[in-house]
Amino acid sequence: MKRRLPFLIVMLALVMSGAWWLRPDGLGSDGAQPFPAATTAAADTTPLSAEPDPSPAPAGSKALAGEPLPAETLPLSQRLAELERLAAGGHAEASCQLVVERLRCGFLQRWQPERGNRSRELRLESQGQLEEANQAAEATLLRIAQKKACGDAPPIESVGSLALLGPAAAAGHAPSALLYFELGHEFRNERGIFQHPHFDAWRRNAARHLHAAFEAGHPGAAHALGRAYLDDGDFANGLVPDDPRLAYLYLQLSGHLSGGQRRLSESFDMGLGAEERQRLQAEAQRLHRERFGGRSYATPELSARGPYRQPALSATDFCTAPKAL
Repeated sequence: MKRRLPFLIVMLALVMSGAWWLRPDGLGSDGAQPFPAATTAAADTTPLSAEPDPSPAPAGSKALAGEPLPAETLPLSQRLAELERLAAGGHAEASCQLVVERLRCGFLQRWQPERGNRSRELRLESQGQLEEANQAAEATLLRIAQKKACGDAPPIESVGSLALLGPAAAAGHAPSALLYFELGHEFRNERGIFQHPHFDAWRRNAARHLHAAFEAGHPGAAHALGRAYLDDGDFANGLVPDDPRLAYLYLQLSGHLSGGQRRLSESFDMGLGAEERQRLQAEAQRLHRERFGGRSYATPELSARGPYRQPALSATDFCTAPKAL
C-alpha cells in the first residue's frame, strides 16, 4: 500500500490541474480581456490569435474569397464539391457552410426516423399539443429528405472541423468563430483529442475568437460567453475562467438579444447580492441598447448538433449574420 502512495498523489495532482492545463496560458485566463461590466469598451473586430491557425490558405485565396457560394437549390453532392473547392481557397463562409452540411450529414447518417419520432408525435397529439405535433412531423420529414440527400457524403466529427474553421475564425468570420469555440463542448466524446494536430491551436485561440465574434456583433456569442464564464464543465468552457459577474452579465444580455427566449430565472443569482445584480442588469440593458441597437435576433444554434436539431435552417442561415426579429 505504501508503494502505491506516490502514484496516487501524482494522479490526484493531474486531475486537479486539468482545467488549468486547458487554458491557453496555464494561469486561469482565456488570454483575452473580458468585456468590463462597468465601463464602455471600444469595439475591436480585429481577430485575436496567440499563434497562427494551421492550414493557411493557398496563394490566390483572396480571389476565391470573393467568389459567390453555390446555390442552396443545387444537389447536395454538387454543393459539397463546390464548397470544398472554395474552402480550400480560403473562402471563410464556404468553410463554415461545408462544416455545417457535413456535421448535419454525420448525425443524419446515424439517425433512424422510426426510433422515437413517431411516438413523440403521438404523445404530443394525445396531450392536445397539435401545433407541436405538426412541427415534430415536419421536422421528421425534413430530416428524411436531408438524410437521402446526404447519401454517402463523408461526415465530419467535431474535432475534424477545426482545420476548416480555424482559418475562417482567424479571418474574422464571426459565425465560424462561434462554431469553432462551441465545437469544444463535444470534445469529451472524441478519442485521441490531445494528439489531434489542430487541438493545440484550438486550445490557444478559440476563446480569443469567441471574444472577437462578440466584438463583431454576433448575438450568439453573448450566450456562449455567459455559459463559459459560468462553469468549467467541458473542454470549451474550460478555456474561460469562471466569473459569476461576467456570467450573469452575458446571460442577461443573451436574454435581451433572444427576445426573452433565454431569459434568466429570478432564482438564478450566481451568489451575487441584489444590488450587484441590479447593476449588472442595467449594464446588460445598456449593452443591448448601445451595441445591438435594442434588437432581438433569431440566432441559430451554432454547435456540433445544431444543424441536425434545426433541419429547417440552411447552411446559409447558420453561416451569415443572424436575422433581427
